[in-house]
Amino acid sequence: MKIICVLTIILLGSISLYSQDKPDKYTAFIKDGIEYKTDGKDTIIIVDPMPEFKGGKEKLVEYISKNVKYPKTALKDKVEGKVLVNLIVASDGTIVDAKILKGIRQDLDNEALRVINKMPKWEPGKQHGKAIRVSYSLPINFKL
Repeated sequence: MKIICVLTIILLGSISLYSQDKPDKYTAFIKDGIEYKTDGKDTIIIVDPMPEFKGGKEKLVEYISKNVKYPKTALKDKVEGKVLVNLIVASDGTIVDAKILKGIRQDLDNEALRVINKMPKWEPGKQHGKAIRVSYSLPINFKL
């Protein structure tokens, strides 16, 4: 019996900014007539344009599908679910400070972090044409 692991990322509507979950962690301020929100570490969470995986959403789904290895213990236990990962896309496009916001269990959470942490550089988010650090949340669905 061949088990097919289907990983989907519901990017439209499922990606939520971490600030929506924890609004008290961020401070709003206005600079040059533009409202920003920050975590106090020079990480902006609302920008235009938002960071993007090089090649777009389809390439992001492809990358995750090719790189995630369903943990044997989760396969054996038939565990499925969604891991929500928060990451920072740095101003140079590298992924830093990835952490689990909502996990399933340790083996699946660790696999999600492993794949996120080895991602190639993204196109960084920008504000007024300048690349900046942006907080980004990414759901990864594990389904047998």
